[in-house]
Amino acid sequence: DMGQLKTLADEIMSCYGVQCCILQADLSKADAAAKVYRSTKTAGLRVDILVNNAGICTHGEMVDTPLEDIRQMVQINAGSVATLSHLYGKDMKRQGRGRIL
Repeated sequence: DMGQLKTLADEIMSCYGVQCCILQADLSKADAAAKVYRSTKTAGLRVDILVNNAGICTHGEMVDTPLEDIRQMVQINAGSVATLSHLYGKDMKRQGRGRIL
């Protein structure tokens, strides 16, 4: 719910004096992670802490799971994490600080 996210972002900004940017993204899409990165750069935000918290799983035996479901799981759980970590990690290295969880 975007309304709840906006409320949380406002609370974080007020409490901690930091900027907060709400982004909605479908990380099952190959280009979504790069779009997230570009959005934060366009907004002029510096990301000091990246929390990779997206993930899905399938149920049942792998051989019985549709291949597209497996591809989607791998893209979200590994592809988007690798892309976001790479892009923001490069910025953090240049800044001389930052954390990726």
